[in-house]
Amino acid sequence: KTPVISEQNEVLGIVGISRDITSKREQEEQLRRNALLLNQSEFLTNSGSFEIKKGDHLIQSSSHLKNMLELEADFIFTFEDLMDHIYEADKYIFQEAIKDTYIFNRKNSIDHRVITQKSKKVISCHTTLNVDPNANTPIVFGTIVDMNEERENQQAILDTQENERKALAANLHDSLIQKLVAANMYISSLEEGKHDSEKLAVAKDLINSSIDETRRITRNLSLRNVE
Repeated sequence: KTPVISEQNEVLGIVGISRDITSKREQEEQLRRNALLLNQSEFLTNSGSFEIKKGDHLIQSSSHLKNMLELEADFIFTFEDLMDHIYEADKYIFQEAIKDTYIFNRKNSIDHRVITQKSKKVISCHTTLNVDPNANTPIVFGTIVDMNEERENQQAILDTQENERKALAANLHDSLIQKLVAANMYISSLEEGKHDSEKLAVAKDLINSSIDETRRITRNLSLRNVE
């Protein structure tokens, strides 16, 4: 609303204009919800995102990406800053993947490493790149996923499996095989056609003990792996 002023500087009246901003508010609300969904998704997947407009020096990045790289929340991100945090040996493949995405308008996925700003920690990452072909200027959208925790979990599983194999080998070698070898020696020492009840009894006990040992080992394997 604004007053209407005469040449004598008197207020003659008021002119008002009203505009329907419902669609604008709905768009703003949709953007807000999308931002919340993105924030939640990045939190759950331990990832961060960015977008690069071709020919533009600055890039847009999510707060999670800045946290991942140990940057301040108000840090002004440039493409050069992003490349500075890519592990030296991986910079070429990272740049080539972005170029390929720009040129051929296709999705790319690469594994690489990044270095954090403060602690200089090396993080193994998986980055997915996509492009918006409908934009006047091509825009590449990237999602960087921190794979360190998953790699550590995979390594922990491998270590557990290796320990299980070692324990199984030790049980077989130190107990079961020794009993079977001893039983075989007792049986082999018996002369053909000559009955030696004492040696047969010992051999039978060793074989029965070996059967029990086999059951114990397989039962332990079933409990740990199947159940």
